[in-house]
Amino acid sequence: MFSFYAIIKEELILKSEEDGDIWEHKFRGQPFTTIHRHTELEVNLVVSGTASYLLEGTRYELRANSLVWLFPEQNHILVDQSADYLMWIGVFKPELVNRLCVNPANAVLAELNPLGNFCKQLDTTRSYRLGALFKELQEGRADTSRYNVGLGYLMLLAWDAFQASNQFVSSTVIHPAVKQAIQVIQHVDASIGVQDLANRVGLSVSRLSHLFKEQTGLSLIEFQNNHCLKRFLELHDDEPSITMLDAALQAGFGSYPQFYRVFKRLTGQNPAQYFRNYSATPADHWS
Repeated sequence: MFSFYAIIKEELILKSEEDGDIWEHKFRGQPFTTIHRHTELEVNLVVSGTASYLLEGTRYELRANSLVWLFPEQNHILVDQSADYLMWIGVFKPELVNRLCVNPANAVLAELNPLGNFCKQLDTTRSYRLGALFKELQEGRADTSRYNVGLGYLMLLAWDAFQASNQFVSSTVIHPAVKQAIQVIQHVDASIGVQDLANRVGLSVSRLSHLFKEQTGLSLIEFQNNHCLKRFLELHDDEPSITMLDAALQAGFGSYPQFYRVFKRLTGQNPAQYFRNYSATPADHWS
């Protein structure tokens, strides 16, 4: 299965005997979301509501019947989910993808970061058929052999539906300064001040703040907190002996109280509750 903590770690916890996983993602009111990627090919089918993906410098607007392919080397983050947002998620292990995607019509699915737009709108009939298959597989996954065959069929059927559509979802190229700001926060200094960040990307604070919120759905502070929390969890997992205070400071938080407030706001739990619940039982599926 696939846990909330696992997706933050960019590592899907999949059963060894299964060729992938499927689940239903519902917006649960928590603002927590992180930029992530994983070694598995992923497909999303939107059932209801609206949301946006930030993917490789472009924002894609999702609605019912949107079909999205996400490849192993593509960082992505789901933002601006409406209260009724619901989608199916399927992930496929590289072994399955490489075994089935061997002809020119579907070989692109075996690539790590192909060029192009892989977000389209399906017609209602194809979307309903795919959704029904997701549901059937989820209900019958106790039979591993049938489930694995079904995963392969689902992947190929979803690709056929994607190719049959001529309608791409609405998209907007992210402003270069916003993209640069994201890269600075992620790879240079997660705790950089807004003024210093604005100076680095060549915009005023007000202009950068407005653009960032408009194009990502998150304020600069929200995005920084999001990234710092992701980094904290990575440190906590990679270095079991590290204290929470040291991990919080190394992750970019200015103090433990700041870390505690952000952690509780984004996860709905304090750190002790979160790690106790995680160790006791995997959390529900998130994206």
